[in-house]
Amino acid sequence: MRFTPRQTPPLAISLILVLAGCSAAPVETYVNGSEPVATERRHLLERIDDTGVIQLYADGFDDLSLRDKVLCFHLANAAIAGRDIFIDQKFEHSLAIRDLLEELYMHRADMAASTAKEIERYTKLFWLNNGIHDHVTTKKRLFGLSLAEYQLALRAARKSGANLPSAHVVSELYSVMSDPNTFESCTNKSPDNDGDPLEASCNNLYSGVSTIDLARVKELYPLNSRLVKRGGTVSEEVYRIGDPKNGIPRGRYAVKLSRVVKHLRLAAEVAPEKTRVALEHLIKYYHTGDPKDWHDYNVAWVKDNDSVVDTINGFIEVYVDARGIKDCRREVHEPDQIVDCTLCGDTVAPANRQRHMDAEFVAVRLGARKGHSVVGSDNDERIV
Repeated sequence: MRFTPRQTPPLAISLILVLAGCSAAPVETYVNGSEPVATERRHLLERIDDTGVIQLYADGFDDLSLRDKVLCFHLANAAIAGRDIFIDQKFEHSLAIRDLLEELYMHRADMAASTAKEIERYTKLFWLNNGIHDHVTTKKRLFGLSLAEYQLALRAARKSGANLPSAHVVSELYSVMSDPNTFESCTNKSPDNDGDPLEASCNNLYSGVSTIDLARVKELYPLNSRLVKRGGTVSEEVYRIGDPKNGIPRGRYAVKLSRVVKHLRLAAEVAPEKTRVALEHLIKYYHTGDPKDWHDYNVAWVKDNDSVVDTINGFIEVYVDARGIKDCRREVHEPDQIVDCTLCGDTVAPANRQRHMDAEFVAVRLGARKGHSVVGSDNDERIV
């Protein structure tokens, strides 16, 4: 089963948090052009099931130089351009499900109130988790509409002009979202009955590959490739743009990475010298996919200790992979100062290159354990 997402901008626009120093003082608002009025900061914006969406205030952004603000703008766009890569890496059908859910979400006013409420809940959980699998437990979150309610929702959405896929596709996607016995976990490191972790995990870092298959495979691109088994042979689909002049073929996610690189080039034009050097290494890496170029970028990044604006962009996090080897796309950029995170009972300080988030928005898992867990997310040609 294979679905191709439509080529329209997603409803859930990626927002990259530009994190700057701020105090705990109340924020100032203006009423009818009068003098500023102090109001309390609002942190908890919304709850969806056991997840809370919080706001971090970045007051210090206004104090940045114009050049650094422009740098932040281009780095933010670079992150947004690569967001769908992570969504696709997490689960093969995620982008098609997102397109469907967002169409239903946009037309939910024409549906029964209970149906609209469930579509809103499930769509927001998708946005927060970058898919239908929980980002903490890795388990699938189940869609709560019955088949009859779902069909009525589809009928109402089509009647009001929704751009929906074929009847066969919407039927298959309903099964993917609602069946508790399929696609149970995107990352299952300890399957029952001594099962194979790769076969028990439904992430999109492997296709048709078992752990036994890998005993005979030497990976040349362990961090930035998808392993695929076809005709009994395992091959690597490298995440790269390619470089035909130097004999490097086009790879997986080439179109998306080209868009990322376009914004990185613009960022490099306004970046301080050490940041520019690091970004140029990263751009080269996205073309070649070569682990050496990734190493060179990281060396240059570590040497860049003076820049006000910092960035991480690349295939960095390995926790989606049951083997802990394949990297998933992550981006974050920030001025090196302090972030007000009062809801968490703490202040996050990214000084000395201590990382605290992965971008876009912040969600807090409420009541899951003692204290709060601050989590983030980043990351439409799905294959190219």
